[in-house]
Parts: sequence; structure tokens; C-alpha cells
Amino acid sequence: MTDMRFASALAADQAAADSIPALVDSIAGEGPQNPDLALLFTAPTSGAEAEAQIAALESTLAPTNSIACSAEWVIGNDREVEERPAATLLAGWGEGMACSAFELGDTDWKTIFGTPEGLRDHLELDFEPKLFVLLAEPFTAPLRHLLPAFDSAFPATPVVGGVASGGMSPGMTRLSANGRIRDEGVVGLALGGALEPEIILSQGCRPIGNEFEVTGAERSQITELDGRKPTLVFRDLYHELDSDLQSFIRSGGLLIGIAVDDSEDPPGPSDYLIRNVSGVNPETGAIGVMDLVRSGQVVRFHVRTPAAAADDLELLLSPQAFATAPAAALLFTCNARGTRLYAEPNRDVGIVGRAIGRQVPVAGFFANGELGPVGASNYLHSYSASICLLRPAGERASWPS
Repeated sequence: MTDMRFASALAADQAAADSIPALVDSIAGEGPQNPDLALLFTAPTSGAEAEAQIAALESTLAPTNSIACSAEWVIGNDREVEERPAATLLAGWGEGMACSAFELGDTDWKTIFGTPEGLRDHLELDFEPKLFVLLAEPFTAPLRHLLPAFDSAFPATPVVGGVASGGMSPGMTRLSANGRIRDEGVVGLALGGALEPEIILSQGCRPIGNEFEVTGAERSQITELDGRKPTLVFRDLYHELDSDLQSFIRSGGLLIGIAVDDSEDPPGPSDYLIRNVSGVNPETGAIGVMDLVRSGQVVRFHVRTPAAAADDLELLLSPQAFATAPAAALLFTCNARGTRLYAEPNRDVGIVGRAIGRQVPVAGFFANGELGPVGASNYLHSYSASICLLRPAGERASWPS
């Protein structure tokens, strides 16, 4: 079996100058002095503070490959730290594990988007990646073009990560790749070799009603469902719901799921790409969707509630009861979750810990948009929890045979 080890640490309620030494001390002895990879997520009080933390990590831990970003809130081990400064670290050592940190910015987009292989040529990896972890600046990263570029250059390779949160205007967020600090674009980590990733994407909602075929569409508007006006279809569905679900819908919890694979009949829960409903046109009966739609697609209405978010995450993680515990986990959850969604703290990380084992190192942050695959393609999500479990190659979670 491949010797693969990870360690995570969390420093909360400490001065920025003390947080990195505390993180490094916490993982001391878990592996050789210099890890093969390190991911740092920090909730600082300023950009300068984040830069100092990143520099301190590079000088004290000196990982071979590292990426980092600032965030509004962070996650470490079994805690979600909200509303106060904190930093969390995941470090890894792996025999045969391949990794390479990279950065992409304004001067790279023309090359990357110029040809289908532009991204692969630009990264110049000397191994075939099994996973990409991306951290994006919220105002400058062209993720709606970049994710299809990853799909084209590296087919069926999952992309996880998130959009850095906490920055209210351009230039406030800090990213880094191997200690090189930037305030725009994207940083990332390509992983491969003797490592097997498993991705769990919980979109945090439950379906309501039946599936419908889109029989009329104009870009991001559904103009007809099963030959009827969408508003009339939804009206009939709405009146069949209980008062609690109706209340969540009135408060903005209505979503629509777009089946990503037309061959699945009927689509399963994980076959839908969940998108917000952007509005309705009372004159035409059309419903606006925060994505492009086309005739022939299958859609289903969904609703987001705290219970649905927790239940969906628990269901998707349930196969872990029959699997070997992963070596580590990354958790990227929406910054509208946490206590903004649930009545109690640490809900998402608690569900993850119960499913995979509380001894498993966990690190992540509350993102302003989460990355993860649906079907064979990678997407930018909202209100979701994107989880990446890392195991030695050959170990996968599965139902018992």
C-alpha cells in the first residue's frame, strides 16, 4: 500500500503572527519536515495580514507545492470558525503522489482559451492529473470559461475548490501558489500519481413534483414545460405542497434542476445541475433560470431548506460507512451555509466527520461559489458543499457487493 499521510491543523482566536507557528507546531512529527503539498485557508483582518501568513508558512514549513487563499470563514478538523480570525492548514506527504501548483491570470487567458488544448499546453504537467483544486478571486476569475477549458483539456477530471470569500471589492482577496501572492485570477493544484480522489457534491436541496420536458426555451428563459406555460405548471405544483415548503419558496428557496445527461430516464438526484430561479414573466408565463437552457432538456423544481441541505449531505456520504477511511478531506461549503442556514454551528463538518471518521484530517473554507462535477463536466455552484476525499490509489468508497 502507498504510504500517504496527511495532517490538518486549525488556529483560531490567535494573532496573525502567532497563527502560522501554531499550525506548523500542530502538525510537527506527522511527516518529514517539508510536506509534498500544503493548502492554507485564512480568515484574516486585512490583505497585508494574509500576505504575512502566507510568507510565514513558506519560510517555516517550506512545502514543495502549496496554494492558499483568504476567506470569510474557515473550516478545520471538526470546527467551522465563523465571525473571527482563524487559519487552517492541510499538509500531505505521499510516496508516488504527484502534485504541481500553478497560477493563472490576466496575461494567460488568451493562450488558455485560444485552442482546446491551450490549458494543457500552458500547464505543462509531467503527469496525468486525477484532480484539480482551484481557488479563485471573485472579481477577475473567468470561471464560466475556465471550467469548460478544463473539461476540454482534461476530460472527466474533477475540479473542486471555491471562490475566495470575504473580499467586498477587487484587490481585497489574496491568493498564492508556492508563495507567489496575487490579488486576481486563479491558483490551483494538480494532483495525480498514487492518489485516488472521490468527490461528493451536495447541492443542498430536495426535489418537488415530477420531471418536465422543456418544450420551449430562449437562452436563460424557459418559455414552455410539457407544452404549458411554466408559471401555470409551477402554480399547480405549489398548491400541492405543505405550508412549510411554500414558506421556504416564498423566502427565495425555489430552484430548478437541469438534467445534465439526456440519456438518463428518469434522472437520478445527482443527475441534476441545480440553478436559481431568477424571476418570472407574468405576461408570457416564462421562468428565468441562472443558466442557459434548451428545448428537449429535462428539468425538475427543487426547494432549499436547512433540513434538505443536511439530509442530502448525509445521504451522499452514507456509502462511506462501507469504505476505508480516507487519508484526508477538503470541504468547500457556501458562505450562505453555516449558521446562516442552520440553527447550530459546525453542521456540515459534523456530518462529514461522522461519515468518514473524526480522526480524518479536514480543511476548507466557506466559499463565494463552490466548484465540483455534475456528470462528466465541472461547474460553479452556489449554496452547495463540495467535498473531496483523498485516498491512496486503489481504495474507493463503494456499496458492499
